[in-house]
Amino acid sequence: MRVGIISDTHNLVRPEALDALRGVEHIVHAGDICRRDVLDALASLTVVRGNNDVDETVAFLPEHARVQLGGATIHIVMISPMSRRRSMASMSSSPVIRTSRSSNDGTACCT
Repeated sequence: MRVGIISDTHNLVRPEALDALRGVEHIVHAGDICRRDVLDALASLTVVRGNNDVDETVAFLPEHARVQLGGATIHIVMISPMSRRRSMASMSSSPVIRTSRSSNDGTACCT
């Protein structure tokens, strides 16, 4: 199963990011969406709220989510000082994929 991970789109999903996500079966957006219409460009999606997601169209999103994909359990959270303590306890039984922005196109690099 191919899973795409993206974050920090900040109101824009660039064409390069959409190209990188083409053909994936599920997309994980790890926060900082900023406006709901960004999510309309993405399909089959699990999304969490980031520290910049204060607009009323995205402020209701969960701080963290857990999803089963391809036999693996993935816990998604944008670690910020506010969410760190609350989310770390619930992640204890999940494998961790640490993401960081690799460039300005909103795609993420995973380790």
